[in-house]
Amino acid sequence: MILTDDNFATMSKAIFEGRRIYDNIKKSILFLLPTSFAEGLIVAFTILMQQPMPLQATQLLWINMVSAITIQFAFIFEPAESGIMYRKPRKTGQSLMNKHDVFQMAYVSILMALFGLIAYQWLISKGVDQATASTMMVNMIIISKIGYLFNIRTKELAFSKAFFTNPKAFLIIALMLALQLILTYVHSCNTFSTRNH
Repeated sequence: MILTDDNFATMSKAIFEGRRIYDNIKKSILFLLPTSFAEGLIVAFTILMQQPMPLQATQLLWINMVSAITIQFAFIFEPAESGIMYRKPRKTGQSLMNKHDVFQMAYVSILMALFGLIAYQWLISKGVDQATASTMMVNMIIISKIGYLFNIRTKELAFSKAFFTNPKAFLIIALMLALQLILTYVHSCNTFSTRNH
């Protein structure tokens, strides 16, 4: 960031915007990594148990490319946290992630993978075909990502007034849900996502 003058107000705005961008980059990383780890856990568990792969390559691409990129746009419009200018400066060399962040990513990854696998196995045990069960797993992962987005958007309580500080996040989520419905129910898209089964 380059300042074109030495006005104190300009410096204050630059610090404010820099802290907001830093926070949103960190939130984006905290959002993206657990989903990737969850997919890795699902694949690893399936290989270890020598079972048919519940997610196909096209579905993994959908989760990692379409849904991740779409939902992550919400962080671009995320406003600054309250009291952001009252924080102490970060120490030089301080890591981006602390122990709490790593723990949070670990348990979110495990929960996503666990819920997806349990739902998939339950559907298979009920006689549901593999393609339908696989589609349900994809939907569960996407819904989990949406829920997790609202969990890490702000440090405030989930259903406080801060929940509504980013209206564009709701538009982006609506778009993602529309895309997910098309993937699930439009025949050509559904066939594309499950054609390897």
